[in-house]
Amino acid sequence: MVYVLNIVLFLIYMYGLGYSLTRFEKQMSLEVNIMRIAIGMGFFPVLGVLLNFLKISLDWKIFLVLSLALPVFDILRFRKNCCQFPKNNILELKWHYVCLLLIIIFCGICYCYGPFTYPWLESDDSWFHAASIKYISVERNINIPSGIFPYMNPYPPGYDLLIAIMHQTSSSLYWTIKFFNGFIVTLGILFFYFFVKQFSKNRNKALLATFFLATIPCYLSHYIWSHSLVVTLFIPAFYLILKSKEDKRFSLPASVVIAGICLTQPTQPIKFLIMLFFLYLSFYLIDKRIKKYIILIPIIGMLFSLIWYGPVLKEYNSKKLRFAFASKITKIETPHEASSFARKLFSPSGGATTRAHKIYHYLFLPERNDRNNPAGVGIVISFFILLGILSSFHLIRKSEHKDRIYGLTMLFWLFFTFLGCNTKTFKLPVGLFAYRFWALFAIPASMLAAEATLECMASLSRNFKKLFLVAVVISVLWSSGYHKFITNTYIWSWGAFWSSAREIRGYLWMRYNFKPNTKVFAFVDNEFVIGHDMHSDYWSKKYQGSFKEAMGFELSRLSKELRENNFEYIIIGEREIRKYGRRVIYNKIESMRDSRFFEPVYEIKNSVWIFKVL
Repeated sequence: MVYVLNIVLFLIYMYGLGYSLTRFEKQMSLEVNIMRIAIGMGFFPVLGVLLNFLKISLDWKIFLVLSLALPVFDILRFRKNCCQFPKNNILELKWHYVCLLLIIIFCGICYCYGPFTYPWLESDDSWFHAASIKYISVERNINIPSGIFPYMNPYPPGYDLLIAIMHQTSSSLYWTIKFFNGFIVTLGILFFYFFVKQFSKNRNKALLATFFLATIPCYLSHYIWSHSLVVTLFIPAFYLILKSKEDKRFSLPASVVIAGICLTQPTQPIKFLIMLFFLYLSFYLIDKRIKKYIILIPIIGMLFSLIWYGPVLKEYNSKKLRFAFASKITKIETPHEASSFARKLFSPSGGATTRAHKIYHYLFLPERNDRNNPAGVGIVISFFILLGILSSFHLIRKSEHKDRIYGLTMLFWLFFTFLGCNTKTFKLPVGLFAYRFWALFAIPASMLAAEATLECMASLSRNFKKLFLVAVVISVLWSSGYHKFITNTYIWSWGAFWSSAREIRGYLWMRYNFKPNTKVFAFVDNEFVIGHDMHSDYWSKKYQGSFKEAMGFELSRLSKELRENNFEYIIIGEREIRKYGRRVIYNKIESMRDSRFFEPVYEIKNSVWIFKVL
């Protein structure tokens, strides 16, 4: 029940914030209401950073009040025409929405159920996100010096901020981060339907494109990182830009969502702005002009984001800027250090899973794809993408105005994202984490595949259209959807920072047997304690003053400091052995067993020891 209430709270926050930016929109259609959730997800990071700038506590109750303020005000005022329901009977679109619902259920299984097929946070990034999420949740602010958390300062805090607010009403960080990370990606695919519908003015194109995006393996996984949110926000941002062309009032929501993109992840906004440039180029080439307020939308959005990046620049100017990852801290104090960092950032071979691709990487998919951002498309979707390229040229040459913009933009986006995926393949002079382009490549690829499918159906007689469509769906599920499902539901690794399965089994015992948020001390890497639903305020000045060189403390002093900092347990594992040596750790454990300050509660031989602080 607590989990259900937390999901309801999430939808209230997002819908309320989205409504507040679009209350001029009186239609209460399904599209309006769902896209308000999308807009609210873009507004949320901006609001959080603004509240923090104004020194207002980042507390869930404040977000709840602010998200409900205008909707409740409008309801209480009985504002005339506040809620106008569309005249079209929703039953006319029943089959359409049933298909969309089935697509979303498939995505929910992949993204929301998939991460719970194993009992730990996967890979490496998730453990560090968990630490900064815990900090925001407990401290109610994002005021942390650079170099403490890998994913907060100078890294923008939008993703961790959103999950942290949800964690304030859920005792389990483990459940919160896994579920809402997947829920965000799932919602993004729902938003994609309404984006394509708005762009193409065709429900059938939108539904087919959404099906292809849901099944294409390279569109995100349930990997826990800020890309789950930032790529999702691309979709409402483009949607609002298109709406702004028709109604100037959508310009402000569009700027706010673009600011949300900038406040969620540091490199994907660059790719967004390039994709936005190509959209604007399509406007210009077809319309022969662009309205000034359309050009101002991203500029205003980037100005909003200076609420965060302004202080980051100030830290750089004062030579205090630090980047943290795991136990490594990189300083950026001089133009030379900044230049060196930029060269690494824009290296064509940069990125954990960046590699040179062959044609078979697109066509034939491994059952266990890359976890962080899977690669590949599948043979059937690849075929329809190629046909879609030809269909787009047809749109550009012979179609009406709106279709020409649609076709040209798809080609521009496909060209840009394809090159982005292949900076190492083609030995380009510059890149930007090529493996992260795959999720962006999936967007135009899915749109083109849908275009081609409908073109093929148009050439068939009425009796064969449904048969052809069924054949396409089955073949795509076989060649792509199956691989996407397997990738997102098999057991993922716990990451490179763990020494063995025995070590993580000891941490799992702790999570299963202690109440969430029990304070547990570790000599090394408290992020992994936090990631198992426990608590350790290792960022606080009190902690740092109490436990500096703690391994060398007499047991009486260690016990005293632990009790004064409200720690109930202490865990020692293989990570401590790696740092201090096996002999030091064994001697420490033997002395703790024989002391009156600690009581052994659990042990895995030669791997993990847990003691209660007496």
